[in-house]
Amino acid sequence: KVKMALCMWLLFGIASTTVQASTPVVDIQAWGDDSLRIRWALSGGHVDTSLPGALDQAPPKLASKQVHAVNGKISNGNIQAVVDSETHMVTVTRIDDGAILFKQVLGMLKPCSENRSLEACNTKAVMEFSSSPEDFILGTGQHMNTHGIPGRLPPYKIANGQGLPRIDMKGGSWDFESCTVYTDSNGAEICVPWVLVASPPKVKASQYSSVCKPLRGRGVTAGMMLLDGNTAGTHATAEGCCTQCHEIESCVAWEHKPSLNSCWLYSGNNITTAFMDDRTTGFVERQDGIELVESSYEYGMLWNMPNFGNLMLKENVTHFEAHDPKNDQIDIFVTTYAKGHRGTRDAALNILHNYANAVGHVPMLPEWAAGYWHSPMGYSNYSQKMVLDSARGLHARNIKTDLFVIDFFNWKHMGDFTFNPRVWPDPAGMVKELQSMGMRVMVSSWPFVIHNGSRASPALNATPSYFVHNSTGHPIPWPDSVCVYECYLYDATNPDSRNFVFDKINTGYIKYGVKNFWFDASEPETLGGANHTVNGVLFKNPLGQPYGSTMSLGTNEQVGMMWVWYHTKMVYDGLTSLYPDEVPVTLARSGWAGTARYGAVNWNGDLFATWTNLKKTISAGLNAQLSGLWWWTHDIGAIAGCNITHESYRELLLRWFQYGLVSPIFRQHGSRPIDPWELQKFGENGNYTYTAIVKLIEIRYELRPYVLELMKNASLYGEPVNRPMHFDFPEDSKAWFYRNQFMFGPMYLAAPVTDPGVRTQQVYFPKGGCKHWKAYEPICSDSVLHTPGTVATIQVPLNEMAMYQCVR
Repeated sequence: KVKMALCMWLLFGIASTTVQASTPVVDIQAWGDDSLRIRWALSGGHVDTSLPGALDQAPPKLASKQVHAVNGKISNGNIQAVVDSETHMVTVTRIDDGAILFKQVLGMLKPCSENRSLEACNTKAVMEFSSSPEDFILGTGQHMNTHGIPGRLPPYKIANGQGLPRIDMKGGSWDFESCTVYTDSNGAEICVPWVLVASPPKVKASQYSSVCKPLRGRGVTAGMMLLDGNTAGTHATAEGCCTQCHEIESCVAWEHKPSLNSCWLYSGNNITTAFMDDRTTGFVERQDGIELVESSYEYGMLWNMPNFGNLMLKENVTHFEAHDPKNDQIDIFVTTYAKGHRGTRDAALNILHNYANAVGHVPMLPEWAAGYWHSPMGYSNYSQKMVLDSARGLHARNIKTDLFVIDFFNWKHMGDFTFNPRVWPDPAGMVKELQSMGMRVMVSSWPFVIHNGSRASPALNATPSYFVHNSTGHPIPWPDSVCVYECYLYDATNPDSRNFVFDKINTGYIKYGVKNFWFDASEPETLGGANHTVNGVLFKNPLGQPYGSTMSLGTNEQVGMMWVWYHTKMVYDGLTSLYPDEVPVTLARSGWAGTARYGAVNWNGDLFATWTNLKKTISAGLNAQLSGLWWWTHDIGAIAGCNITHESYRELLLRWFQYGLVSPIFRQHGSRPIDPWELQKFGENGNYTYTAIVKLIEIRYELRPYVLELMKNASLYGEPVNRPMHFDFPEDSKAWFYRNQFMFGPMYLAAPVTDPGVRTQQVYFPKGGCKHWKAYEPICSDSVLHTPGTVATIQVPLNEMAMYQCVR
């Protein structure tokens, strides 16, 4: 087998090693630079290389790097895996420093719960890996019920009894199936099974007999060991620790401030142990020679499994479950940085570049898509006239707009995949007029078909295999919030079904000049708690996903997480065949590993207009972009609870617009009048808000060349537009612990206001490569040049945002 593996490397640039006993079989391949793909067939036999997943493309060539495959060991660049000959467990290490990235401690098959309201599967594969309790966990997709800081596993809670991600004392956990259940005004949960692991700065353990370690998903509790500058091993009391401090700026104090004693422990002159939120601790150097272990991004891991299941990050163990795995097989991708890059910005860039090489690079964003997107809420009476009135108003006021979005209910029946002719009498003329004003058109299209009456309905009887079906092949009802029990979901995993739906879209929208689509409800959306009857049998669905749902590639339990991957592929393949010189841009409410390569923009879903949700959106957006959802956006101003007659809402709207200015995609949407001039109806404050918003749109176009440069880096290298400060300044110990303050590419620091009434704000200026920080004058009037490594109080009047340029 070793000889065969070496021959494969010589032929294809890929090394492979297979270790087989009675059970299991382990297959490991080099999969791009400094990366490995590891597959386990837990019940023995063979590893099936044809199973669906994001790693469907051949890995890039390994260039001149030498690869060895000897006796159950494989090395590729800076990464190495060893399979234990007796236990068949895998240990992955980094070569240049010998660090153990993870060590497998469990791999087995188990029966699923007998309680079918909890699990719809028969068996599940369970894997566990040892991990460090000090790790920062980034990525994992987008989770809107987080209030955590970027770079640490957010705590989750049960919401509405629907089994949404939760927290317990052992760590955070989320069920992948919950990401297919949509709760209005609670935000979109996008599960990307990718974790980016980093080591924050910490005191060298050799300096003291006990070190307070930040624990993932753990609260600060009585008796926890703390590091005291005078006496090592001091125990904390529950009263002595900050457990409710949710604003990192106020919790992390870089100087002794008695007013903050409830939020931090001042330990002599050596170390400040800052308690952030209700679960994390961070160490800060105090300019006195206390040595910190070098912080760095460490590695990334992708669970290349479209199965439902869950991921739990415990104190010392990462626990993964996959429901009904095909061939009883587990498939992961793991990658690290190139030799010599530890502790540098290149460490993170290496890992994300390798990840993009594996799952597919996002295309280069077209120039028009980096401008302003105008997206009114759809209603049953929304019409062609309303679109044209709004577009003409924007054009007359010189409010530059690149994309006008037409929301749902543009159809007569679900499954028509075309405009309702009663209220859209001349779609081609409408599109042509919008184009004459410099606006492209995006149209909402949902993936469901009603049983009777729509253009696609006859296919339910003629070609039932085009739809998600039960075990006997009959299309299965898929309850949805719009067409309720009349809904049937097309099977996006079936290429014939994809061709069928694209043909309907082509003849219903594209023929009128529409080339961009909004794939709303693409989880695919379901109704939690809905019941349905199939052949007289009642099925109860606490999560809304109909039990027994089957697709061409497997059951819903086996491939359901990847449905949106094929859905976005459908329109991407179709449009590129019609317009090979254009890049398709699609807005999708859900995503998975690799959907970005099909031109998918993801957004934060439907949220209530609250300051808390603005904070959540910032945190969710950073982790989403670190998960490979590079084209990311959000509903500026939120979708629900938006009352523009209230001055308090207008303040939130303006602050949200400021955050939108520095987001990858700049898009306003909501269930309110969103034409900016509507604000002028509300007196002096309304005029003030209108003027400020129009100015922000103008500034976005000034920034567009910079945005496009960032998008080029995203396409070529997998570099996110927005990222935590420690991405660009990993050597700065303080940069790891700030919330709602992030980098907009490598040049700008942004600190949006996320609380009402705030007119002054503390901003930390990270150190590492900048001579000083200078205000970006179009949005920030601060005239002071700020020294790296310092905190300053900044004036942030309502029409300004703290945004600074790193002067190198």
